[in-house]
Amino acid sequence: VLMAQGLPAGEETGSHRSAQNPLQNRTGSDAELRAQGAVAAAADAQEEAPAHATAPKPAGEGAAPGATAVVSAFDQKRLVKERFNEGSVKFQLGLRGGLLYFAENGFLKLEAKDIALFLHANRERLDMTMIGEVLGKEPEYWINKDRRADPELCGEGFSVQVLHHYVDAVDFNGLMFDDAIRMFLSGFRLPGEAQKIDRIME
Repeated sequence: VLMAQGLPAGEETGSHRSAQNPLQNRTGSDAELRAQGAVAAAADAQEEAPAHATAPKPAGEGAAPGATAVVSAFDQKRLVKERFNEGSVKFQLGLRGGLLYFAENGFLKLEAKDIALFLHANRERLDMTMIGEVLGKEPEYWINKDRRADPELCGEGFSVQVLHHYVDAVDFNGLMFDDAIRMFLSGFRLPGEAQKIDRIME
């Protein structure tokens, strides 16, 4: 057609170029609009995202009440065990210091019966030699601040009361004499002094 009109094949009329330019311009505008829309959508999504979706919670925040109670009970049990172990060391080093430590930390009361029951219940966890020392102590021994206090309240003569309460805590029912003695002596070691052995075996 161009050759028929006398125009070179490589040339186009101004009207033909002007007819194509609006299409190209519109195509470019549509692509730019789509790109700008995608950027805007991404920005809106980021702004609308909840804070907890990207920021981690602090440790322990939002924990269930039951889990918190379990952790607290575990910590309390561990603390009691640590204090008992410390008390057993003090008890091994000295009767008075060990018994006072156990009393201060709520393991026992400074009463002859309570001390006897505590020693019997924990005979496998405490030093057995020191348990024998408590049971065989001379009648003049005391751990109360007031020596003249009642023996049941750890005044003078409380060790004899502890021995009596300890023997009462042992169940000898249905046992032969030798079996009863063997079970009785299994909870502690006899002291080395003859007088202490006599007091215990009475």
